Amino acid sequence: MKEQLSRENIEALAAYRFQRAEETLGEIPFLTSPTPAQKR
Repeated sequence: MKEQLSRENIEALAAYRFQRAEETLGEIPFLTSPTPAQKR
């Protein structure tokens, strides 16, 4: 049970950090065009 909870926390944190990283990249125009994140 505890293991499952920590796994979910790690996945949620990873998703949050990825989202924040995309937002940060979005604020830097010269980095946004070549990033794979923009190719969705």
